[in-house]
Amino acid sequence: MTCCDQDTGLTLGERVVFNGLNSEEMFSSEITPLPELAPGEILVKVRLASICMSDVYTVTGQRIEPTPSVLGHEAVVEVIAHRRPESDLIKGDRLTFSIADSCNKCEFCLKGLQQKCSKLFKYGHAKLSDGSGFNGCYASHIIIRHGTHVVKIPGIISDRCAAPINCSLGTTMCAMEFVPKIKNGRAFVQ
Repeated sequence: MTCCDQDTGLTLGERVVFNGLNSEEMFSSEITPLPELAPGEILVKVRLASICMSDVYTVTGQRIEPTPSVLGHEAVVEVIAHRRPESDLIKGDRLTFSIADSCNKCEFCLKGLQQKCSKLFKYGHAKLSDGSGFNGCYASHIIIRHGTHVVKIPGIISDRCAAPINCSLGTTMCAMEFVPKIKNGRAFVQ
């Protein structure tokens, strides 16, 4: 497979759509065409998705997210095709990915605060119309955006161990990086 090979034989994907708490049908399942990849994007198949507490908070009304959306940002995925000519990704690679895509150009990104990016895109927290429509892990496939960091998962690590790592490890690493910088203050890490 070359980086630009999109002849995957796949034309349809399935997604579980969260329609909102006050909808007649809170969740619906849709089979819909997979979009063509833009430069820098990766089409991946979801191997295993896990449930983050932020998803639970969303469906119980403790957190408000735009709807309709595809929830879920913790997963192990498998490369189907990509348009990242500079990468060494091949079909079948198992990956995890950063839960957010940032511009790396705005004031916040330049200060190392990508999670506060002025153009922040968060997987599993975006409306269907914001991006490909395959934005969350509770779907058969995800389109990973151009600026999203991906990490290959070694074969020694199971899908069950790796699925929550992009959120839990990212949260832990952020705390470890920023807590020591707090002077004359307190931090609570849960």
